[in-house]
Amino acid sequence: DDMVKVHFGFSFNTLLDTGKVVIKRDDTKIKLWKDSDKGAGQEIVFDQAGDTEKVYDLSDGDQKTAFAADIKDQDRWVEGYEASTDMKDSGLTLLYRDTDDKDVCEGPVKYTVFKIDLDVNADGDTDDAVDGIVGYMPGYEGASPKISFTGVTYSAGQHMKLITEPAGSPISSVTYTIISSSDEPGFCMNSGATPATDDNDYSFASGSEDTVGIAAPASGKASVDFYCKDFGGYCEVRIALNTVSGIVLQIDRKIPSDADNNYCSDHWSGNIGPGSNSGAVDDLEPRRKQHRWRPPVAISRISRLPCKRHPHTYGPSEEGCVHLQRPRCHVGRRGRYLHNRESGGACACYHEQRMDCCY
Repeated sequence: DDMVKVHFGFSFNTLLDTGKVVIKRDDTKIKLWKDSDKGAGQEIVFDQAGDTEKVYDLSDGDQKTAFAADIKDQDRWVEGYEASTDMKDSGLTLLYRDTDDKDVCEGPVKYTVFKIDLDVNADGDTDDAVDGIVGYMPGYEGASPKISFTGVTYSAGQHMKLITEPAGSPISSVTYTIISSSDEPGFCMNSGATPATDDNDYSFASGSEDTVGIAAPASGKASVDFYCKDFGGYCEVRIALNTVSGIVLQIDRKIPSDADNNYCSDHWSGNIGPGSNSGAVDDLEPRRKQHRWRPPVAISRISRLPCKRHPHTYGPSEEGCVHLQRPRCHVGRRGRYLHNRESGGACACYHEQRMDCCY
């Protein structure tokens, strides 16, 4: 769904009152837009020849006007819509078709639509139901928690892979760099504060803070091991596709997907959080290393998140997840226990770090 600019230049002179100008796409892997914001009415629709051609008949006044407005000497935007299966396997062709319907001149440009995604179950592809940045919940493979811990003691992070495809000549390597990551101590709200250091919640190694992973293409893909170490973690990864001449494509990806920039997984927001049927409330404030403490609020105001102490458990809409002991919120780093007696022991912690607290 990323965009690259393309320029349509013409020097037809007197031919502009006859024949047809045609934009032809090889397949449906790409779309064409008048503007990069992809707003309503901005798409140039391929509506002929099996949805592969956009035709402007220059002998028709209205179509000639549309041609001048849509593409004549204009910068337009190509969107990658479906992933390529090979390098430069898609493209656009600008051509002139004479009155006998013969294509007498053309200018092609080839594209590769790269897919950069999360292999959540680390099986070497991104095609499984649990895979994908968009549906990812930190620490989970679908509904199954994958961060390893015993009681309140952390033992290992969730093993995944980041995969770029297709990756073949001239791509020589793909560099993955974690440019930002959450790093609060602990791995979930009720876990204590182990690990106790400010280690990044994501890395390219299970036992260290490796923030750079480099992959050489193999079997048409370039993949690196990728680890999540916190159920409330978030990060941003920069992916650079390299040739012997330098970087040819660079893009940043938020993990988990976070379109509204509230530091919560979009999957959580859409299924559990504000606006969903759960009736949860989210303060929409960024996560920070310095936190403000707020007094406990009414339980009906507490967001329902997956319980990290009791996997697959969610607090009902009127009360949080009930624990047998007072939960400790590690995010504030003060060792404080917050307890709401009237709710039967529900966690009433309320602070900015919504994704790290179990409600």
